[in-house]
Amino acid sequence: PNTIDGILGRLDLYDFEEDMNPQEWYSALKVGPPKPDSIWVVYEYVGLTTLDAYARPPLARLDSLPPQRNFFGSVVAPPPLPQWRERANYVVKGIMQQSLQALAFMHENG
Repeated sequence: PNTIDGILGRLDLYDFEEDMNPQEWYSALKVGPPKPDSIWVVYEYVGLTTLDAYARPPLARLDSLPPQRNFFGSVVAPPPLPQWRERANYVVKGIMQQSLQALAFMHENG
């Protein structure tokens, strides 16, 4: 599944340049600091969505999502909901299977 849903906005690092300590940046992110005056595009990451999100009705989940934007900042309509069978298979074969695997792993390791 796709873990990046849409563009939330941008981060202009020029606004943070005075407060940025390169050593703190590296120790927190394990990469070098960005170049001065760089602009980052910020995406929503949904790879760590909890099981609680899937317990809500799909249309309620869709309504609660922030608006997705394309590269130019225009709002993009969310994709249509998949058919019921596809959503059910995702829950049964994906979420439930991984939940049972995690439970088995915890039991095996005490």
